[in-house]
Amino acid sequence: MNPTPLGYYRWYPRDFISSAAVAMMSVTARGVYRALLDRQWEDGEIPTDPNLARRSIGAREDEWSEWIEFHDTCFPECPDGSRRNPVLAEQRDKSLGQIETSRKASLSRWQESKSAPEKKLRQAPQTWRDQAETLWAALPETHQTAEMRVAVDAYFEMRANERMKKTSAKTLELRAKQFAAHPATAVAKALAESASNAWQGVFPEKHHDASKAKPMEAEMSSQDAEDCSRG
Repeated sequence: MNPTPLGYYRWYPRDFISSAAVAMMSVTARGVYRALLDRQWEDGEIPTDPNLARRSIGAREDEWSEWIEFHDTCFPECPDGSRRNPVLAEQRDKSLGQIETSRKASLSRWQESKSAPEKKLRQAPQTWRDQAETLWAALPETHQTAEMRVAVDAYFEMRANERMKKTSAKTLELRAKQFAAHPATAVAKALAESASNAWQGVFPEKHHDASKAKPMEAEMSSQDAEDCSRG
């Protein structure tokens, strides 16, 4: 016996009442039929012994006598010796298969999340302080100055106050690489300027001779491009 993890199954009244066998059944026989279907849904089959099948659903002998002529037709004996209604058996197997597929998918997602922590880079740090700290930690030591610390905090606090979209950790690390291509003072001034003007974009090239700046090694992400265009 394999109890089903499902608490229900699909029922199609039109198919049931249009069945030639059901049309010949008394109301009592139909009730026995439904009870046996429920037993099969729960156990995967019904008892092969008719007396045990009757007792499994709590039917009286007189009630069973109205049903017995339909028993073999509705619950034929299978090759493995069990008795099952073929239509319900197919539906039950399909439902159990869907449950197993969902279980495996959930397990796979869990294992993937455990084995690939780098995916957390796609998530945006939740508070403006988290955002500021993520960018700060990704900056080279040459850019981690007191002036830069104040500018970074001011910029992300402004973004939070203006309810601007949070930036993912991966994008913040990319921005840090871009900022490294410019002098620390130019980046700090650009951050402070954006903070005071409520700009999303940051433009360090405005604060030093662009011809002397090292070329940016990393391409801007779509979020960066959006920030610049809206700044």
